[in-house]
Amino acid sequence: MKNPSHEESILYQHISGSALEIAVSGTVYKSGCRPNNSVLEDLVINPLPVNGNQIQQGTCNVNLYVPDLRLLVNNEWQFFPNSERIATLLDLATALLASHDEDWYGFELALTSNPMAVPELKQHYVNLRVDFQFFPTV
Repeated sequence: MKNPSHEESILYQHISGSALEIAVSGTVYKSGCRPNNSVLEDLVINPLPVNGNQIQQGTCNVNLYVPDLRLLVNNEWQFFPNSERIATLLDLATALLASHDEDWYGFELALTSNPMAVPELKQHYVNLRVDFQFFPTV
């Protein structure tokens, strides 16, 4: 039986050393390991439960964090999503996570969210949802 840690490890290895990992200014983190005050572009892998069927299915979220732009508007500093940088990194992420198959598992990118604000960090993140299937092995 596979479990969420299998999903997390597979995606961590798949992202490590990729063009996406090289492009981000920060690091790839497993669930719960990103520093609370990170101001860098980071990827966080958050696995969800895997069912117990013969062909097991599960989902894993990959959150892509990008610091906001600080712009002076009407003599006041304001923070805005760095849409250009988000788009650049999202292109790399969607290409990398689009689909991957091995003998005992496969995954594909199921959906991508719009950028969501994290005001206390002055960042936005995009959630990429990756669906897994684990096949029985002999």
